[in-house]
Amino acid sequence: MKRLQWTYKTPGIERNRPVYTRIEFDMNLAQLVKSPVDRLLLSMKYDDGELSPNARSYARPISLLEPTTVKARVRHQAMWSALTTTSFIVDHPLAVTEIMYHSATQNTLEFIELKNTSTMPMSLNGVRLDGLDEGVEFAFSETLPLPSGEYIVVVRDRRTFARAYDTEGKRIANGQFEQRTALFNVGELITLRASNGRLIQQFVYQDHRYRKTDGGGHSLVIVDTTDDYEKFTNWRRSLQVGGSPRGLEPVSFDANLDGVFDFEDFVCVFQIEKFGTGEPASWSEGDWDGDGDFDHDDLTMALRI
Repeated sequence: MKRLQWTYKTPGIERNRPVYTRIEFDMNLAQLVKSPVDRLLLSMKYDDGELSPNARSYARPISLLEPTTVKARVRHQAMWSALTTTSFIVDHPLAVTEIMYHSATQNTLEFIELKNTSTMPMSLNGVRLDGLDEGVEFAFSETLPLPSGEYIVVVRDRRTFARAYDTEGKRIANGQFEQRTALFNVGELITLRASNGRLIQQFVYQDHRYRKTDGGGHSLVIVDTTDDYEKFTNWRRSLQVGGSPRGLEPVSFDANLDGVFDFEDFVCVFQIEKFGTGEPASWSEGDWDGDGDFDHDDLTMALRI
């Protein structure tokens, strides 16, 4: 929550000094980031002493879901304050959550899953994966907004995907990877842009992070969409072969298979005594990140889920 302030002069003098009054109100913002401001949302104006029909009176906190410039004045009786202008820059709520870049069977089973991380529906029209320099090329043409918390999957080949996955209840983006672009097996740059060209996300996925995602049938899954996408520990392999496009995975670290992840699962894997030894370990022996052994990275991943 951010508080804006407007200070204006009111009629009258107290102790030989002009009287100033400060008005404050709240702006409910997403995370602030560095990017160009691109839209005027609110403008408090007056024409010949009257409010412009385009102006909005402030009554409650205002939610901003995109970069916005706010212009405002305060009126006291017949007097207006000077115009005050403030610009706000907010994060775009769309985020990549899963990448299938090297399937165990067919290269055309590649997909990228994205999620609306905000609390409001959002339009995808004009949003695109930009492969101009490197990476997949795709432009969304969805007419319906993506609901809050919902996922959408962009696929390389719709027919191949439909044969391999149950698509009932899944939101598959219109079309498929464009310009014969594909996800490189060795890793590449992913660039996501808004309809106005503003950068939403840009990061590099790498094939050596988790061996089972590189032709082993598993996908790369992001751990925290608000964290650094270049950080190794912010990715994990999918728990099931084929990944989980537009689907929730089972409990990730239930080592004793009792249906819940709790202290007993840690006891189970530590009793095997492979932690920190470098010995080959399986999932039930603590290798939760799929790199072949049980170490601090596995614990870090488990505690962050």
